Amino acid sequence: MQRQAPWILADDTSGALEAGVAWREAGWRTLLPLSTTGGDGALPGPAPAIESLRSEPSSAILCSTESRNLPPDEAYRRVVAALRFCRNSGGALRFKKIDSTLRGPIAAELRAVVDTLHPRVLAFTPANPPVGRTVVDGELRVNGRTVDQTAFAKDPVCPVSHGRTAEYLSTAGWERVVVIPAASRTDRGTVVTAVREAARAGTVAIAGDAESTQDLADWVEAVRAADPRAVFVGSGALAQFVVEAHRPAAPLPEAPGGGKVVMLIGSKHEANRRQWQRFSAEAQVATCWLSAETGAFDRFAIERALDWGHVILALPPKLEAEPGAILAAFRAAVTWIHDAAGIGGIYATGGETARVVAEALKFTEFEVRGQLEPGVVTAVARGAGFACRTVIKPGGFGSDDIMARAWRFLSS
Repeated sequence: MQRQAPWILADDTSGALEAGVAWREAGWRTLLPLSTTGGDGALPGPAPAIESLRSEPSSAILCSTESRNLPPDEAYRRVVAALRFCRNSGGALRFKKIDSTLRGPIAAELRAVVDTLHPRVLAFTPANPPVGRTVVDGELRVNGRTVDQTAFAKDPVCPVSHGRTAEYLSTAGWERVVVIPAASRTDRGTVVTAVREAARAGTVAIAGDAESTQDLADWVEAVRAADPRAVFVGSGALAQFVVEAHRPAAPLPEAPGGGKVVMLIGSKHEANRRQWQRFSAEAQVATCWLSAETGAFDRFAIERALDWGHVILALPPKLEAEPGAILAAFRAAVTWIHDAAGIGGIYATGGETARVVAEALKFTEFEVRGQLEPGVVTAVARGAGFACRTVIKPGGFGSDDIMARAWRFLSS
């Protein structure tokens, strides 16, 4: 009997790609289809990646519901629809990716997983220690501070109200929720015993503390020993311990290269400002700013930048504009650049920015290739007769020199 193809579900494009790195590194050909079905832009449709489920057992399929900023009821509907589509396509959910700062309608999406899959054990943690996101005593911390005391609590689109993991699970409808301490604070044997006893008593949601990647590894091993069919929900860092090893699959052909490199800074997170300042001080690449007056990028400025070389499209630090208008401006600028000069490489910050670029250039899929650093994914994007290399970075991720590293990768 052929093993079901693994599906990885996320609430935005950058999150899906981030989680997909674990499957690629484990030997799977890892694809994010972008065509749609049934009029719902959240669901993949009959793209080559979907067809490969029946003919290519080495494919892992990523799916983004694009639900991070949706109302809870709509997010619930999209996750249910995606899980049903997965099942009907011959796949099986292996991992549900969430934002590691708990942005988005988390409880609604957890409830959708429970109502659709009815797991006996659901294992949940947003911990992502490589980027400073830990869970201590059942509460999410970012660089040592509780998440409600960080900039994520003031996110202009999706502010975080608290980081108490058990509360998200209770809100999602779980009657039994057990918080498991990190192995580094007790010992691995204590974690194994606590998880086993929690699972033995019946249906349960297990919220895991973690302060290191080893804590995540120990927690996953304990959960799997208690219930091999447990459903895991968590950060991109958790994915690497959930994935199953596989005979290495040959990747699809590389993008041919050539064309302009376009770097899009579509996230307002302060990390992007630091990264841009570091890069612009070292590289001779012109930056074109979104105009607060016109709500668009100046095409004359872009044209001058392209005559010189490549271009950065960025948001002014204090810009006040509707997210939809910002994305429309990026879409129009990218479309114009590609028609005028051709695009060979894309750097995009934020899942919504990555998605709007894909729509503008009519990509049908991303194929994950690797990562430049934790969470910053390299992928080949493909459309009809067109492919280019991409670097996709979640808004708050990346070291101060990540733009320079991405530039070297894309322009080499």
